[in-house]
This record gives sequence, C-alpha cells and structure tokens, in this order.
Amino acid sequence: KNQAASAEFEGKSTNAPKKITKVVQDVDELTDFFAYQQMTFKQLKAGSFRTDFFGVAFEGIAITRVRVGKALHCYGGKPKDSLLFLIMFEMPESPVYSCGAAIVPEHSLIGFDRQNNDFACQGACLFAQVTVGTELFWSYVHQLQRDDSSERYLSSNHLMLEPDRNKEIREYLQGLFWVLETMPE
Repeated sequence: KNQAASAEFEGKSTNAPKKITKVVQDVDELTDFFAYQQMTFKQLKAGSFRTDFFGVAFEGIAITRVRVGKALHCYGGKPKDSLLFLIMFEMPESPVYSCGAAIVPEHSLIGFDRQNNDFACQGACLFAQVTVGTELFWSYVHQLQRDDSSERYLSSNHLMLEPDRNKEIREYLQGLFWVLETMPE
C-alpha cells in the first residue's frame, strides 16, 4: 500500500490529476513510506513528530507541500526515473543543509543531485517538493532552449537563483496549493 501511495508522490499516477494528502506522526512510518526510494529519516530533536504532505500528482509530475514539525535529516536514494527538487516556503531560523553544505534557502532550489538525497533542517520547515519525470524535465529544458543545462549542471545539488526569481516560483506554487485546497474533489 505504501509503495502505491508513494508512487503518487513521484507523479507516476496514470489517471487524471489526483490530490495527495498524508499525515505521518512517527519518523519510522516516514522511513517506511519512502522505503521504495531507500531513504532514511532521522528526527534530530526529541519530542512529538509530525509531517504533513499535500499536493497533486499526474502523469510525469507531482507537486507536494511538505510541513515538517521537528528538526529532521533525510538521506538515501532518489527515484531512478525522476528529478526531485524542493524550494523553501518558510525560511527556518536555523541552518538548512544539502549534501553536508549549509545553503541559503531563500535563494536556492535544492535537491538536483541525481544520486544522493541528503537534506537536513534544524527546525520546523515548510517547503514544496517537485518530482518530475526525467524525460518530461529534459523535454521542457529543450523547449526553453536551455542547452547549458546538463547532468553536470544539476550535480551541485542546489541552484542559486536571483531572489526575485525564487520569490516568483514560491508565489506560483503557493497559489497552486491555494487552488488545490479550495477546489472541490
């Protein structure tokens, strides 16, 4: 059951767009939920744990808002046929790390490394996670005539953007989530 539900978070649904909602109240349940990706989650601070997922999935893409209530370290594999990246919605007071390096979440898209998933937030955080099929991603790159984009370009695991560009992306995604929340089933 978890693998089928987890596949929706990767945009592997073959049906019409589908809303995704999941609440996880135990870090082990979170690890079980993402076992298909061989990911591990560790709670970094004591206390109750809660992570909420909300989004939409359709063929080739899933866009999910994730609210993490405690400091969390996520590491392990990534989908083999998808790219996964995230953008912070609320900037945490404490540092955010990607592949061991402190990053500036206000200006970064995080998670492009195709092999490793290594993300740590030292406190509660809210972000959007976008998972897009590799073929669909490269199709968009070519349509945008961005031939400078390559596997090497994405291997840094985070891309620094101009503050206004990052703000535009955040606002677009927040608007999408607002529409999803107010839209009837």
